[in-house]
Amino acid sequence: MEIIAVEVSGSANTETQAIKNALIEAIGRVNGRQMAALERLTNTWEKSRDVGPGGRFTSDMQNKVTSMTNGAVESYELLASEVSNDGWVSVRLLARIARLSKKRGTRLSLAVYPFISANDGPYVRQLAQVFTRALSTRLTSSRRFEVIDRQDQRSLQGERAVTLKNKSAATSEKLNVTTDLSADLMVSGTIEDASFETRQIRFDAMDRSFVLPEGHAQISFMIRDVASGEVRFAGSESYQFKGADFADFQSKEGISPYVLIAQLASKKIARRILDASYPLTIVGAKGSAFTLNQGGDLVEVGAVYSVYENGEQLFDPYTQEPIGREEFLVGTMRISEVSAKTSVGEWVEPVGSAYRLDISPGKYICRLKIEAESNAARVSVETMKRMQRAKEALVDDW
Repeated sequence: MEIIAVEVSGSANTETQAIKNALIEAIGRVNGRQMAALERLTNTWEKSRDVGPGGRFTSDMQNKVTSMTNGAVESYELLASEVSNDGWVSVRLLARIARLSKKRGTRLSLAVYPFISANDGPYVRQLAQVFTRALSTRLTSSRRFEVIDRQDQRSLQGERAVTLKNKSAATSEKLNVTTDLSADLMVSGTIEDASFETRQIRFDAMDRSFVLPEGHAQISFMIRDVASGEVRFAGSESYQFKGADFADFQSKEGISPYVLIAQLASKKIARRILDASYPLTIVGAKGSAFTLNQGGDLVEVGAVYSVYENGEQLFDPYTQEPIGREEFLVGTMRISEVSAKTSVGEWVEPVGSAYRLDISPGKYICRLKIEAESNAARVSVETMKRMQRAKEALVDDW
């Protein structure tokens, strides 16, 4: 943490309000304009005893300021206060603002806010809660972000209040509390719709019936830059889940199908977010095998990825903003091994091209082409195929 001294001015119809406006300007200069959240201070602050006679700084006022911003006023000195003929008050302050900078090389922090349900159905509300938790877990396992879970806002606010109300706590300690709860980016969204049903299929020749589960989820989401409010990425996805998708969960009795839908959907949304932000990158090679910079449960053995070579930076012709890089398809690979932090892919096609690739950091990226089948899904598919062959054999016998 460092303390920055800054001289600022403020004006208003009262001295206390003018001091508050000056502090808003001071915090904005040191920690960025997002700190203008001080504007949300209620008018009761003007009438309270937070600011003593002569503009004297008090600990009560510091607690209020710190609790609403990512910055903290360590202290300030009233340099001048003037009242114009029309009663307007202008003040000049020397404020000392605390700033806690992130270490270089650290990951961006991402706050996962609770997804809301578009209707009041109990199953959809349950899906929204489970989806939020699962999405947070999956993004954490990717190691791309410092994930801040905002599922239990009341508990977080309670923890913060204990420190902020402690008059003996140092400014640096209070600042650490608010910084830990702040984020660079935030993801939020809505469960627009969700449904689950079972469909019965009967094989008369075998005199047997089978129940196939089917689920649907429609989810919209967006990622915002906390400082500017800019939407970095947004999407609206509609997913259909069928019998094979539920195969891994069917043995878990007592679990709501909407919990299973939430788990399945969270994996797909997490992949969308990561693919748009940090696509998998080849970081090593040995023969026709490549090492990728991500493992965990979002990369699965058997999945097939398209491999692209990064080209020149592209810019929007109207805004001149960078919009990505050229991507040239060079082949495909299939994942053969997965660990907690890395994975290994075997080259699939074109055969022989893998040995000619020049592996440089960030030169090749991978995007999911075909998802891996789960073990249970493969068993389920094989079982259905065997039953179909048995049915056909019975028909032939007749």
